[in-house]
Amino acid sequence: MAGKICDRLIKKVWRSYAYENVPEEEGLYVIGLEEARDRVTYLYLGYSNNIHRRLKEHKYQSLLIDEFIKEQFSENNGTRLRIKWVLEPDSKLDEGKYLHCMEQKVGDLRYNIKRGNSY
Repeated sequence: MAGKICDRLIKKVWRSYAYENVPEEEGLYVIGLEEARDRVTYLYLGYSNNIHRRLKEHKYQSLLIDEFIKEQFSENNGTRLRIKWVLEPDSKLDEGKYLHCMEQKVGDLRYNIKRGNSY
């Protein structure tokens, strides 16, 4: 199951970091940084019971990814930040599996805090 959801996330189109257009629903989301035209580096995978709210919170909290997002908004109004998401109810318990799967498929997500081998 984790592999299917990872594939769905990977296939999604990157969007600008405009959480206003993101649903207030449960699921997984990915934050990326546009390095060059049509090339985005995956930075972070998260889960939330309200993706819209969580993406907004990243601009005001103090995790490593939050600090990076604040820096990007300070430097260039977040123009290089990208997001994509899948609505996936009841996915909190498997978040570690999704993280592991994503890292196998796209490489290290440098802003996710590693929890040992809990996945």
